Amino acid sequence: MSALKCPNPSCPFLFDPTQVPPGALLTCPRCGMRFTLGPTAAPGYPPPNVGYQPPVVAPTVGYGPSETASIPNAEPVDDDTAASAPSQEGSGVSDRKAPSRKRGGAGALIAAVGGALLLLGVIVFGVVLAIMLKSNMSSGDGVTSSDLAKPEWNFAYKMPGDPWVMDADMKNEISVNAFAMKRGGPDAWAALSVSDYKDRSPLLHELREKMLDQLNRVFQNLPPDLTLEPVKWAGKDAYHCRFRGERRVGETTCIGDCYVLSYKGLGYWFYAWSAEADFDKVGTELAELKDKFRTLNEREKWSEKVGNKVTFPRKGTHKLKYQIATFEKFWKEDERSLPTDLRPKADLVLRGEFTGRSKQDRPPYAELAVLFIEGGGDPMSVAAKEVRAYYTRDPDTFGKFNLTELTGEPLGEPPPGEEPAAVQPARYKVSPADPNASKSAEKLVVYAAIEVDGQTVIAEASCPWSQREVWERRLIQFVATLKGK
Repeated sequence: MSALKCPNPSCPFLFDPTQVPPGALLTCPRCGMRFTLGPTAAPGYPPPNVGYQPPVVAPTVGYGPSETASIPNAEPVDDDTAASAPSQEGSGVSDRKAPSRKRGGAGALIAAVGGALLLLGVIVFGVVLAIMLKSNMSSGDGVTSSDLAKPEWNFAYKMPGDPWVMDADMKNEISVNAFAMKRGGPDAWAALSVSDYKDRSPLLHELREKMLDQLNRVFQNLPPDLTLEPVKWAGKDAYHCRFRGERRVGETTCIGDCYVLSYKGLGYWFYAWSAEADFDKVGTELAELKDKFRTLNEREKWSEKVGNKVTFPRKGTHKLKYQIATFEKFWKEDERSLPTDLRPKADLVLRGEFTGRSKQDRPPYAELAVLFIEGGGDPMSVAAKEVRAYYTRDPDTFGKFNLTELTGEPLGEPPPGEEPAAVQPARYKVSPADPNASKSAEKLVVYAAIEVDGQTVIAEASCPWSQREVWERRLIQFVATLKGK
């Protein structure tokens, strides 16, 4: 009796019909299709001239295991064997060749497509994550989602959360560009402003002027002599100012602090204040707010732009060969002061004047004179005698002045460039002897001296004492470059 092929067109399995009775429900062990074996012709009564007819196959619905008869000794065959099996005409079983299909082909395709989609998803997730990290982190600075990060301004600030909320009205009132925020019960405020000076560091007087401008927008009756004291902020050298004034809106007396920092060509101003009556309650909290600020690493390759060195004297006839040098181009020869306005013995007079961003009636200024003293001796001793004599001259006309020698650390930021010192300068504070006299007459005087051709050459620089923080380090470096040609 011929083998019976599984009725599933795509399955090549062959059954032995002699092993099961007609009408039995069978399950193909290869594809799992269930079907019923139909009745055969009665024994001994085969149709004339017709061989054995395979039973009619009546497939049932579904695949998979079921309680069905099994076929002993049934063996699966490969696709080639199934394709070569002889067809039985009129048997009820199709004689068409079963289509060949690699086992698991559809599953493999699905798996391949799924794998590709999974890989694409991983790639997309990685790109999105990288973008998120770039927007919230800066060069490994550990910025988190609770931080306000501004890579373009090279800082991050950890926002304090409730009860602090952003305050757009105060941001406009004090004119800051980073943020302003407010807490309720008791009320307090904090604000941060940033300015980009590109390829140079902001000057100290520029930092102070902007601080005063912003404070005066919010407060009135501030002390006229607000000064910046050196402190550490965000791990860097910075400045601090405690202020007290009346709110222009509501006239409430307030106390607060301002912290100022110059770093990598950027200026930062942080303010925190409250009503004076509430300061004891929130003062500690306000002080902690400044510590939530930190700089990032976005400007690690930034460097101060330094121009070419300028050497004086640059023109004119000078009987002695000497020179002084600076990298700051705002120093100009001031012929109007020669020879008697500044110093009657001056051979060269220079004037330096800052022209920062803000418009001022009188920007910070300093003067420098180079003068000759006949005769030899120790140059610095000769210079000290000359300086003291000049600033205590004719007390009936100019008033009495005291000279106090300065030996502590100088104030202010150093000027750009590194010009080695040729001589060690000395410094004086010149102030009126009368304690009731105007402070505007106080001066900072810095001088250095060398000997050239048997004469003493003195470089003396001065500025108003109120501008000491702007000029002191600059004047020290400038006069220290004095040397003979």
